[in-house]
Amino acid sequence: MRLFNKIKSNDNTNQKRLAVPRVITIMQKCVEHKIQDCFVRTLHFNDLYVLLLSLDIANIKQMLKQQRNMQMKKRNITVQDISQKEAVKFLKGG
Repeated sequence: MRLFNKIKSNDNTNQKRLAVPRVITIMQKCVEHKIQDCFVRTLHFNDLYVLLLSLDIANIKQMLKQQRNMQMKKRNITVQDISQKEAVKFLKGG
């Protein structure tokens, strides 16, 4: 696709990009997330799609958290993750 886009970028026509079939996109995501082929075969298509979406959402959340931490680090602000017990103890003043 990248090579095709480079070739097409030289043309000034407003043609639509090549549509990649949904199955190919899902298989690319399976490879990206290292989902085993036996698992892919046994799952229903919709279940596999939901699994891939949830993995993508989790990755995006993780990247946003890292980005926020990097911004805080630039400002010399330290944020510490604490457990629920520690939070209750802090709020009670102990």
